[in-house]
Amino acid sequence: MRNKKAEHILIILLEAIDQNPDKEMETIILKLNPHYMVSRYPDAAGGPSHKMYNEQIALEFLKETERVLEWLRQKMK
Repeated sequence: MRNKKAEHILIILLEAIDQNPDKEMETIILKLNPHYMVSRYPDAAGGPSHKMYNEQIALEFLKETERVLEWLRQKMK
């Protein structure tokens, strides 16, 4: 039986893909995880999530997310 809560924790998903992820990727994913949770559960932010980000923060997270996606694509080859 799947743990539904665990599927929304990025570090658990990372470990399911790679038992020994490199530290850089692990750090990026740990950094993104709280923001991922807020996007799934808006009430978790304690207020409107759109007020917690500005363009600079959004671009930084977008860049890091793109790095994670590219890393995942390489893992799937």
